[in-house]
Amino acid sequence: MVRGVVVEAIDRDIAEIETLSIRDGDGRLWTFTTDGPLEKNGAHLRLHQVLGQAIEVRYEEREGRLIATGLRD
Repeated sequence: MVRGVVVEAIDRDIAEIETLSIRDGDGRLWTFTTDGPLEKNGAHLRLHQVLGQAIEVRYEEREGRLIATGLRD
């Protein structure tokens, strides 16, 4: 799990995000893909981006990719 502020959220469709980028407290940029819908959609994540509110991302690493498996405000 990693916590950070949303840098970018790109939609796959109205319910799913394709990619999500966050910056953690140490300044590291994390970019995730998804395999299906998560708890939050792109619009919700962009609201966090505008307000500068951090989120938590649960993820797995598969074949060198970071796959987001869950999100929490």
